[in-house]
Amino acid sequence: MLPLDCDKHVKAKLETRGVRSAEEALKKSELDVIELIDVSLEKASKALRQIAKGACPEPINAFQMKEKSAGQKGGNFIKTGVKTLDEALLGGVPVGTITEFVAPAGSGKTQMCLGLVAQTCAPKNFGGLDASVVFVDTEQTFSSNRLAEIAKKRFPEIYDKDYYKDGNNNDSVSNFGGMDKDAEMRLEKLLAEKVFVVTPQSLQELKVRIENLKPALTQSDAKLIVIDSVARLARAEGGIGAGSSSSESLVKRQNILSSIAAALKRHAEQLNVAVVVTNQVTTNTNINSNYHNSNDPAKANMVSRDSQVAAALGTKWAHCVNVRISMSGAIDGKADGKREMRVVKSPRTALSRFLYRITASGCASIDID
Repeated sequence: MLPLDCDKHVKAKLETRGVRSAEEALKKSELDVIELIDVSLEKASKALRQIAKGACPEPINAFQMKEKSAGQKGGNFIKTGVKTLDEALLGGVPVGTITEFVAPAGSGKTQMCLGLVAQTCAPKNFGGLDASVVFVDTEQTFSSNRLAEIAKKRFPEIYDKDYYKDGNNNDSVSNFGGMDKDAEMRLEKLLAEKVFVVTPQSLQELKVRIENLKPALTQSDAKLIVIDSVARLARAEGGIGAGSSSSESLVKRQNILSSIAAALKRHAEQLNVAVVVTNQVTTNTNINSNYHNSNDPAKANMVSRDSQVAAALGTKWAHCVNVRISMSGAIDGKADGKREMRVVKSPRTALSRFLYRITASGCASIDID
């Protein structure tokens, strides 16, 4: 939350009335402020202008952005473990932005998230960020056992005690002791001290938790926020595919989602953390499509396929996401079979598609012969 930057007497009155941040103050009109703290219109207007000026970020030019990016070299991305995806995204999931993975159930969204958690927590000399993670688990699918498995498979030198029984060792591992008991201890530390799991039960609770997350992110040196998933709570409250929902309740849900997205963007930009959210899919066929009433099976199939990959949560949420990646179910019908992943929205790279599969180490790319 941004502090109130205005006249100290006005600030004291606002705080007494429960307005303790710039975000809360700027939601109020001049008349609201006049009524709330009993000041003149001139003072109310001046206070709101001062607060807005204090909350507004300083302008930055392209050269300053380039210099800032160069100073953060090595910490601008989190590798996904899918080599082709990392290459397409010019390094991995970018920090300072919101990345969304959208797919039907069973496509590997949670596996992708757990892989990103393991990568973020790994030491820097192993390609990680040596940082903490806040994992918001609305799906009730977070598994510490699965996270441990992914961590051991990706970084056996750090977390797998059996790695040393085969006589393996190297200089980078020697910094950690190179002992099997140390590997166990590091794995326990990963689960107990590096990953903080939050389980909100409603959209409103999620909104409150996200808006008040900044102190925890700062204190824990977190570099990744995962929400798996926002759509789960919206759907549970009838926000998706619920024809009986009133227009008023739908508007309310959209406003909550907008507040959540704004808070996530604020954390991402101010604290330079990566935000990863998963989203479900919903049917969204365009009945006015030129292909909709076609007798051509191929064209009709295009409509069907498009409707299957439509992201839930609506247009307003879609515009809040910086990078969107769609994931499919198994192409050949097998749980360990080929799947397709597509970069469908990105300001940094061209749209692309490639194959992946789910392995013991999480999501992994498939080389095309």
